[in-house]
Amino acid sequence: MERLEDSHEKRIDAGIDKENQFTSSEQDTINITKITEKLNSPSPAENELMDLLARLNRVSVEINELTELKSKHVRHKNLLKRKQMLLDSLLLDIEELSKKLKKIQSELNEMKVHMSEMRQEEIEKDHKISIQIETLKTLEIELIELRKRLKDLEGMSIEGFTDQDI
Repeated sequence: MERLEDSHEKRIDAGIDKENQFTSSEQDTINITKITEKLNSPSPAENELMDLLARLNRVSVEINELTELKSKHVRHKNLLKRKQMLLDSLLLDIEELSKKLKKIQSELNEMKVHMSEMRQEEIEKDHKISIQIETLKTLEIELIELRKRLKDLEGMSIEGFTDQDI
């Protein structure tokens, strides 16, 4: 019986050893898993460094966006300056054209006044010509009558009237 017991004990011991071997193997796997997790999982310093890198990337992106906005602002500002220069130039051109227009209008008004005066002179001259034509007609009629009288007088002197009588 002792042998049986010894054998049983040996088996139990072997089983326990096997169990211990298994447990040791499991423990090794667990330890390897923990080491792998530790290797794969970043340390707090690495986490902080990764956070800093992420912030640095965000800041870099913001700097690029701000630089682009500044560039756009400078271009916009330059465009506004050019527009203002063009506007000023246009205002000067408009002012100059307005002066020229006023001058032309003044000259046109002077020409209208001059034409009106010329028309008035023409009307007056036409009136004077009409009067002179009427005077000429009157004088022609008088001349015709005077010629008739002269003929009559010439005929009278012939008939015995003396110049004193006439």
